[in-house]
Amino acid sequence: MMRLIAVGRMKDRVDRDLFQRYAERLTPKLEMVEVAEGRGAAAEIKRREGQALLSALPDRAFVIAMDEGGRAHASLDFARHVERWLGLSRPVCFLIGGGGRAGRAGSGAG
Repeated sequence: MMRLIAVGRMKDRVDRDLFQRYAERLTPKLEMVEVAEGRGAAAEIKRREGQALLSALPDRAFVIAMDEGGRAHASLDFARHVERWLGLSRPVCFLIGGGGRAGRAGSGAG
């Protein structure tokens, strides 16, 4: 099982359709889970979004926190990483936090 867990909704139908088209080609399939954006002060937003991301994780998940400032991988290198992660026989989950509004939602979760 692979799951992309992200704060907010993918609003653009074209983007959503493109995601579906590529996600269906993957083995195992990639499921998208969208969690609600937090409301309130910056610290409260971060706490709520982080909690929502953690709540969406299945048991024993292998978690990859996506970060726009993180290390980039070439496609083949990334594919090798994913293949290795899938070999762990655990759900593989990619987390995408709330981003620039109030900092990264998932950063306080680890």
